[in-house]
Amino acid sequence: MERDPVAVKFTKETKGPVLAALLAGLSAHLGACSAETAGQAASSGDRAGSTRAGSQAQNGGAAEQVFHIATLHHDGKTNVNGAGDHSPEPFPATAPKNSGGFIVTPPNQKGEWSVRAFAFHPAQVVVRQGDSVALNFMGVQGPAHTIAIDGQQEQLSLKRGEVKTVRFVADQPGVVRFTSVGREPTMQGSVLVLPR
Repeated sequence: MERDPVAVKFTKETKGPVLAALLAGLSAHLGACSAETAGQAASSGDRAGSTRAGSQAQNGGAAEQVFHIATLHHDGKTNVNGAGDHSPEPFPATAPKNSGGFIVTPPNQKGEWSVRAFAFHPAQVVVRQGDSVALNFMGVQGPAHTIAIDGQQEQLSLKRGEVKTVRFVADQPGVVRFTSVGREPTMQGSVLVLPR
């Protein structure tokens, strides 16, 4: 039987007592949180509750963890001469080379310069092994994104104003990564799958 490449990669990268202890602690903490949430829901008669960073929905007895992930960019604008209540900020002598996800624009004739970084929000979500997962990608900033997700053969094409959903079962502990192709290195995220 062929092993899941995501699980194999996760195992190779995490051979250490520190990370093993961290995962065990997270797993125990989430178990306690889930038990507390279940107890509160049962006592209030509410069958749907919030778990971890997503919402939990019942589907034929199986829990589906639903997450809403927005495409964003963060902008920093300034001026080499200063402006208003801002002190002058020189353009960095060692400004990094632009990538699709991190863009530095040099000063214009007025001395204005800017930085833009694209990102997912949230960039990491946590589920348990065996959970059904729904990732709702929401096109907020950036006219279009092509999103690649580990384990998914087809890439997701997302335009501003659209919401597109990818569903999968987190059947192996490890990390499932998602990336906006061409907007690396900043626009990357992950689903952390903890052992049940």
